[in-house]
Amino acid sequence: MLGSPSFPTKGVNKINPSQTAAATRVPTHTFSNYKLPIEFHPSKYENVVKFNNYLYMVPLKDYYFIKIKFINKDLTKSKLFFKDQIVLEYSDRKIDDNSFVRFIGKNKYNFISGKLELMETIKKTKFISKLIKPKKNIF
Repeated sequence: MLGSPSFPTKGVNKINPSQTAAATRVPTHTFSNYKLPIEFHPSKYENVVKFNNYLYMVPLKDYYFIKIKFINKDLTKSKLFFKDQIVLEYSDRKIDDNSFVRFIGKNKYNFISGKLELMETIKKTKFISKLIKPKKNIF
């Protein structure tokens, strides 16, 4: 996976999970049959590849991997790849040290302490229109 055209291997630093104190098996949640890790910062994932201070790659199983790009310290944009093809895009916004919000399409997931607390789906609705009263009473 490291030799794929999307990720050059020159100048790559692999973060060993034993080097980070909090690196344990990260819980996941399922979206459209894809298991996504429930953690804001990738240093807590297993087998993280760090390219620089704002770009990370997390290999998952088989040919799946996640490319995580930090926009700023509280916002990440992530892409899930399967054999160099983008399968899913999502973004995470950090609320505080223990919670963050994940946006996937029209869905919004609130995670607190590694657990899914709230899922919202944004849907368009039609506004209620006024009922027209008949001028003459039929009864």
